[in-house]
Amino acid sequence: MDQGLVGARLKLKRANQHVADIEARISALPKSYTSSIEVDPKTGGQFIKHDLANHPDVTADLALIIGDAIHNLRCALDHAWIGTLERLAPGIIGKFTKFPVYQTREDLERALRNGRVDTSVPRVFALVISQIQPYKEGNYDIWTMHQLDIRDKHRLLIPVVNFTSITGIEVEDEHGDTVRNGETWGTTQRAPFYVQIPRGWQVKEKGKVAVEVVFDEGTPADSLEILDTLLHFSRVVLQVIESLESGVG
Repeated sequence: MDQGLVGARLKLKRANQHVADIEARISALPKSYTSSIEVDPKTGGQFIKHDLANHPDVTADLALIIGDAIHNLRCALDHAWIGTLERLAPGIIGKFTKFPVYQTREDLERALRNGRVDTSVPRVFALVISQIQPYKEGNYDIWTMHQLDIRDKHRLLIPVVNFTSITGIEVEDEHGDTVRNGETWGTTQRAPFYVQIPRGWQVKEKGKVAVEVVFDEGTPADSLEILDTLLHFSRVVLQVIESLESGVG
């Protein structure tokens, strides 16, 4: 197999290692929450408060790994593209040759024609235009991944950690009866999270937090769940690599 295509597989493997690291950190997040009982001094109402310890540090650390994962996925595409051209048409490789991702199909076709891909390797040209379709209205996943990689070069992809529910709340009412397995309604909001407890009731178990980690609003992957999105991107990149490997054969 060509060195470029080997490099593509290695970059994809590294990206998947980053994704596994992200998964482990997200799974451990609920253990990072602190819980306390707070009382409103005006009303006497009491609340269970759950908050994420060192929230800025946690999200910044995740952002660095997310950026590394996306960068390696994008690089895997570049390696696969260069490897394909090195095997089939090395003469058209230039200083700025990289896997083509454009806003529209017209922009993509224009770039490939300007790079002589259509005349030098027509079957690869057809493969990219008709099947891979790396433009916004064609393969939105590739386009989004490309945009996220560009954004990460200038601004960290700080994730949003949303509370989704708290389960296992256990309280004792004014009669001394225990209410078990209390839980909040499913929702999405940022920490800290408050659960109101009836006045005079005693909290025996504060419950456990369930969270989701999503891309921030305003990013190309606005509000998408990060782990599922990265796993999907990895599958898309693998499909592209396999398609280009077939084009080399």
